[in-house]
Amino acid sequence: MAISKYTIGQRYGKALFEYAQEQDHLQSIYDELLTLRELYQQQPQLGNALTNAALSPEQKEKIFVTMQGPFSHEMQSFMNIVFGNNRMNDLLLMIDDFEKRYDDAIGRVQATVTTAVPLTDEQAQHLETAFAKRIGAKTTVLTQKVDPSIMGGVIMRANDQVIDGSVRTKLMHIKERLTQQN
Repeated sequence: MAISKYTIGQRYGKALFEYAQEQDHLQSIYDELLTLRELYQQQPQLGNALTNAALSPEQKEKIFVTMQGPFSHEMQSFMNIVFGNNRMNDLLLMIDDFEKRYDDAIGRVQATVTTAVPLTDEQAQHLETAFAKRIGAKTTVLTQKVDPSIMGGVIMRANDQVIDGSVRTKLMHIKERLTQQN
């Protein structure tokens, strides 16, 4: 039975997180993972290239060694394990899992807020504070999305929680109630 990419990401992310905690290098490893994520975002085919059977092991090794250069010994060791197990195309899932664990450890939640119009800095700050308080986190990091179809209000998403205060949803609920009464 094959293991899903998501499960692989969790296993590697958890192992790296636990190692970083034990070594008291949580912040530095996290910072390096953000740099690695940025590299993957700039070069979207990188993970696939490093696992592609069409490239020779020497070609892959050459790309990999160049990529490893700016990272610490700990991060290079982790990357060597991932590369050696032919999992470089799963690296972003590993980084995502590590980041979730890191956020939990420091009491931070990553949230997405959808609004009909862009938020001012003051509004965004207010939402970050209020949402963190509501879900018991120390801080919230908001990613903003604008969707005029929600008409007004906000939709907050974090982890498995959704708080929908959009005008569109409120109007749909009113319509449902009116339909049920007829």
